This record gives sequence, C-alpha cells and structure tokens, in this order.
Amino acid sequence: DAVLCVIPDDELSKALEHSLCFKSQEIYSRSQSELILAEKEKGFTKDVIKGEKKIGTLIIKVPAKISESERIFLNNLLDLLSIGIVKIVSYKASVFDSLTGLYSRGYFEERLKAEVDNIKRNGGKFALVMFDIDSLKYVNDRFGHKGGDELILKFAECLKKNTREYDIQARWGGDEFVLLIHSVGEQKAKDVVNRIVEKFSAKKLSFGGEEFKPSVSFAMAEYNENTNIEINELFQMVDHRLLEVKKGRKGKEF
Repeated sequence: DAVLCVIPDDELSKALEHSLCFKSQEIYSRSQSELILAEKEKGFTKDVIKGEKKIGTLIIKVPAKISESERIFLNNLLDLLSIGIVKIVSYKASVFDSLTGLYSRGYFEERLKAEVDNIKRNGGKFALVMFDIDSLKYVNDRFGHKGGDELILKFAECLKKNTREYDIQARWGGDEFVLLIHSVGEQKAKDVVNRIVEKFSAKKLSFGGEEFKPSVSFAMAEYNENTNIEINELFQMVDHRLLEVKKGRKGKEF
C-alpha cells in the first residue's frame, strides 16, 4: 500500500504536471463520475486493480476543508496514479522473472539484439553462456517443487553474486539460465563461468534432512564484429554445445 500526503498550495499543479506529464486542465477535466472512490478519515482512497486482483490502495490525506475544484483534482489524481502504478507493475512483470528476480527471457532477447546491433556498428565482443542446473527433476520428484525452487534460487543468487552489475543475467526457463558477459572473449569468460560453477557446487543444500550437492552444466560462444551468424543461430550453437555437455560431462566446462 502507498500513502501520498498532499497539502494543496500554489505550486501543487506545477509539481504534478512535472511528475505526471499531465497538464492541470487535463486532470480537472476528467469526469468525477468515472471514478469509484470513497472518502475516509478526511481523505480519499482508491484501490489499485490489475486485472481482477487488488494490488494495493492509494490514499491521499487532505486538510479538513478543501474546495470543490481541489476535491475533483485529487479524485482524478488518484485515478491517474492508479493507472501509472498498474503500468509499472505490468512492465516489471514483463522484465523480471517472478521467482528469481533475474531478467526474463523476453527482456534478455531484447537486450541481446541491442548488443548485437551495437557491435555491428561500433565493434566489440561479448560471451553468451547458457547454464542448465543438473538434477532439478530429481529434486522436484524427491523433495517437491519447494525444494526445486530453492535449488533454482540458490543458483540465481550465485549467478548474481559472481558477475558484474552490467552483465546481463536471465532465467531462460525451468532449470536453464543465460548470461551475457560484456567485452570479453570466450577464454576470459570461462574463468568467470568456472568460478560460478565452483561456487554453486560448493553449496550444501538440505532437503528434509537429506543433504544434496548441486551442480550445473554450461556452454558458451563468443560474438564479435567478425561473427557472421544471426542471433537465433548463435543460440542454436550454444544450445547444441550444452546438449553435448549434458550427455558427457555434467558440471564440467565445455
């Protein structure tokens, strides 16, 4: 829930215009009959609804006496704020994976395309890495999905802690993760990835009193200005390498 305290004054309209990108006349002109509001405790409240789910309540507390024009203004302000919050929540859901907090697959694909376009114009390089947590199905079957979620979260935490802030980490789906390491070739990227694998494998997880030693497989490829393949081909190449790793050497470098 959010609480917004507003004391009407001469500068209020200018401040709202700046923060909301709406002119005062546009806010005043909205019909009060469009709003579903309740006045409580000398204030105004509005539930913020996304789809059919209530995600919070906005409250504007006001002085005991306000004019009718100020009342209409605040009512419409709540409506506009509610719309903005729903848009922000929807955007966040499209950008971040709900379980791990890493970037989503869709957002990673957008960023990857932007990186490729930049390299084609200006040169440079990056390493694309795909990870696959070993034995997630075993953990889910033996310890339930709560255990599987814990395993996924542990790897996501390890991935975030052992990469740079400006590298791009995402959950690709299920037990698969992707990582874009900026400005490094495949050899230097292997040092980063081997550290991630080592840190993750050193963790001791316990499910129902039974200890479990996690591991993860990975494969990678370098992209630079001399790479003459499309993004989908790059993914196919890394994915094929990862399948070969899974067949032969789990948790070891490719």
